Amino acid sequence: MMPSTLKCLLRALVVFLFWQIGPADAAISCSVSATGLAFGDVTSALLANQTSSTTGTITFNCTGFAASSTATVCLSLDTYNASTTRSMTSGANTLNYQIYQNSSFTTRWGDRADGDVVTIHVSTNSSGAASGSATMYAQVLTGQTTLPAGSYSQTIPSGANNELAAANGTATPCTSITSNTTGISFTTTATVSNICSISTANINFGSVPNLSSSVAATGSIILQCTHGDAYNVGLNAGSGSGATIANRLMTYGSYTVTYSLYQNSAHSVVWGNTIGTNTVSGTGSGATQTLTVYGLVPVQTAPAAGTFNDTVVATVTY
Repeated sequence: MMPSTLKCLLRALVVFLFWQIGPADAAISCSVSATGLAFGDVTSALLANQTSSTTGTITFNCTGFAASSTATVCLSLDTYNASTTRSMTSGANTLNYQIYQNSSFTTRWGDRADGDVVTIHVSTNSSGAASGSATMYAQVLTGQTTLPAGSYSQTIPSGANNELAAANGTATPCTSITSNTTGISFTTTATVSNICSISTANINFGSVPNLSSSVAATGSIILQCTHGDAYNVGLNAGSGSGATIANRLMTYGSYTVTYSLYQNSAHSVVWGNTIGTNTVSGTGSGATQTLTVYGLVPVQTAPAAGTFNDTVVATVTY
């Protein structure tokens, strides 16, 4: 009886061990998706030498983990350039940006090689499944005021350095986990437009006892236009009743003083508002540009004493 009883016990043990090993060895499988990073129009921020920010989300769903435990999901993003920034392109032009792990934009999001992998510890359910997400915080960087207009983009390609990796437990750091990988891919976009901003500095002819001699003074127009953006700046005839481009009028009550505005210091080229005829043209550089307005009050009979003024509208067309 003894040999027969021992044989039955061994059979039961083999069956029990086989049943336990099967589920624990199930393969981990993950799906992953990422929203694009869409900055929109970043022109105003670029010209002001400020950052532009946006966010995106990476979402994952995994199965095959150990049931009712904690697993590790690693999210890697690469495509750094030589200066450890990322780059969108429009033709031959480059717009630099960066992706960060945090909303304060201090920790870059990278891959295993640079140690900036995003690590997520997830709780698995009784079936060994888990899901989660991570936010990408992205910024277009400063110092790019001279960038020309264009539609800029970069496609992050799924691959060895742009991927999700996963493993059971929490002991192994993400810099060492290379198993159960799934590629991550998305597109980053931004637009740089042709725009101009304009401001002015007034012309003050000062105080004079009479107008037996001409009086000259200058003012300025300050422009900032997108690099490569062609523009024209025009000046209207002013607010004086009956004024023309050639003969503008400063007024004080019913009295007037005639004056003119010129493009040059020799006071020979009148500045008006007809494009191609008497406006000032130029091309934006992305930096601030200053145009000088040359004013001249010619010799004339002085009217009654008073403070004379006029309002001239400067318009930039681009």
